[in-house]
Amino acid sequence: MEVKFTIEFREAKEYQINMMELGPIDIHFKETVVYPGKCIAFAEIEEGYRGMDILHISEIKKIFVYEIQEKKLKNWVALKSITLEAPSYYQEIPERFFQRFIMRDLYINGTHMSIAEDVYQKFASYVREQDILENLRGAIYSNMADSCYEEVVNYLLEEMDHNPEPYCETFRHVCDYSGEDELTYLNAILNEQGGMCLCTLISNEGSENEMKTEAYLMKEQVERYKPFISSKKKGKKRLSEGEKILKDVLGETIDLFYVDSFIVEKEKVEI
Repeated sequence: MEVKFTIEFREAKEYQINMMELGPIDIHFKETVVYPGKCIAFAEIEEGYRGMDILHISEIKKIFVYEIQEKKLKNWVALKSITLEAPSYYQEIPERFFQRFIMRDLYINGTHMSIAEDVYQKFASYVREQDILENLRGAIYSNMADSCYEEVVNYLLEEMDHNPEPYCETFRHVCDYSGEDELTYLNAILNEQGGMCLCTLISNEGSENEMKTEAYLMKEQVERYKPFISSKKKGKKRLSEGEKILKDVLGETIDLFYVDSFIVEKEKVEI
């Protein structure tokens, strides 16, 4: 099966295409017709399953061209467009499939920069993610300002820094930042991350000085703290006094060193 590629370049130079890596297969061209800013290249593709991959391009990974005027072989050149023709088949290849070979011009404060499209998209994706995270932090601080949520807030902020993707994926759906919409998605995040629990913490259990207090914790935090309690019951101290301080629902401090039992009263508590 003969496949014809029409490749337009950003610059009006004469380039001869030698080879392209298209996803799972390499294309070596048997014939090319060169024009300023354009090259028409032909390749013979085997019939069958592997050959048909050419008709389902997902990404152009590599390209080798010969710059005729400078007599130089290059493995990168700025592309403008690519079309593919085969018997009873015609396709304009979307730019996203060869974005690593597209240059984007940026003009910032009077400074001109050219940057490859795939690099630009990585920066743009990072900036968009940071914007979402900043909005999420604002929602957390606004809706969980009470000191009783301090432990949960610290947990969320730490997890966001460590693994921001699931938080961004949920909070990017916020359209109205007036409060109600962001609260809906903030509660969704809490539930997706295992849920916020209302817990009863018992200190000096079984003694005349027994004390019960309630605190909000993420389910993951409850599981994280349980081994400390279990070790204490076995006579093995894994915490020092004052090493881990929590806040109860009234904003009072609780020293985990003195806690003997955790009881989860309510799971999936929402703000």
